[in-house]
Amino acid sequence: GAAGEEEWPLLLSDVTHDWRGEDLDPARIVALWRGALEAPAAEAAIIGTAAIALRTLDHTDSTAKADDMAAAMWQDRPRDRF
Repeated sequence: GAAGEEEWPLLLSDVTHDWRGEDLDPARIVALWRGALEAPAAEAAIIGTAAIALRTLDHTDSTAKADDMAAAMWQDRPRDRF
């Protein structure tokens, strides 16, 4: 692929998150995966990271499609896997 830059829109514009003050209990990751924990900033971080990976690997031709694909992957994850 060609080198270049792309601008990605914010996934959340009205949510703040205290990354340094959050509870670091590993059980929260499992709860997030299973859908038992509501954490919009964490979900946006997961979706955004997956979207960047999808775009980097040329699985989509735009940032918007990468965001949509990553959001669908998160929504369709096997919640009972962990």
